[in-house]
Amino acid sequence: MEQWRKGNDIWRLKIWDLENKGLQYRIIYAFIPHKRHYHVLAIAPRNFDYDPGHPLAQRIIDAYQEL
Repeated sequence: MEQWRKGNDIWRLKIWDLENKGLQYRIIYAFIPHKRHYHVLAIAPRNFDYDPGHPLAQRIIDAYQEL
């Protein structure tokens, strides 16, 4: 993920149980290592392409920077 290469500790999680029920979403979250905290930044549709210019991507980046 491009944000990770920029030093932002942003990850995505695919939940297989939801996928099996037809709910195709991913959880976008951040990990703050020195605090050992996880923060959910978004629940995004699986087809979200993580383009930094997309409004959802910008909201995720803004939320991460506020942590």
